[in-house]
Amino acid sequence: MSSTIVLIRHGITDWNCRGIRQGQANIPLNAQGRKQASQLAQELQDFDFTLCFSSPLSRALETAKIVLGNRDIPVIEDNLLVEQAYGLDEGTRPFVPFTHIPLPKEYNYQHRPERYQAPLGGESFEDLYARARLFLNSTLLPFTRKEEGTILIASHSAFLSAFENVLFDIPADQFWQLRLDTCGHAILKEENGNFSIIYQPQYKGNICQ
Repeated sequence: MSSTIVLIRHGITDWNCRGIRQGQANIPLNAQGRKQASQLAQELQDFDFTLCFSSPLSRALETAKIVLGNRDIPVIEDNLLVEQAYGLDEGTRPFVPFTHIPLPKEYNYQHRPERYQAPLGGESFEDLYARARLFLNSTLLPFTRKEEGTILIASHSAFLSAFENVLFDIPADQFWQLRLDTCGHAILKEENGNFSIIYQPQYKGNICQ
């Protein structure tokens, strides 16, 4: 049994452009994000998707629906796919881009993730790995073991990195090795529970217009 897995990160939002930490706050796509999703739909138009799993947060769910267009397939909202919780840090600024000066050592989120300490109410990277592993074992693999197909998974930056890290045994100190841009996508092949990367773009960072 083999399946194709297409991972997509949601399109850009106003909070992305302003450098505000979104986490599990339900922030919608902006006009640019919807345009990005439409462009991604064109890139993925030849994929014969059989099922979609999506984060229920509107920026991910709307991206998934734009990408799917008129395809008549189930879209299953799964809370395991929501973004990493930032607790008290959600809605705060600034969130320094990866390409800029590193954050202070006491924060570590982007540049020394193995040292990151989650704020009150937030998730550590260990928590996120555990949630990604739960989605893999309780949701994705039970489906792929029953039937072949092409599965779309719509989620968020940190969760998708954690998910691929779980698949390929990437530790927390290399957490951002497989990060997707806003509305970026990766293509994986799954065969009998083993995964390989077919397409994985290089991360460039948010580009706001």
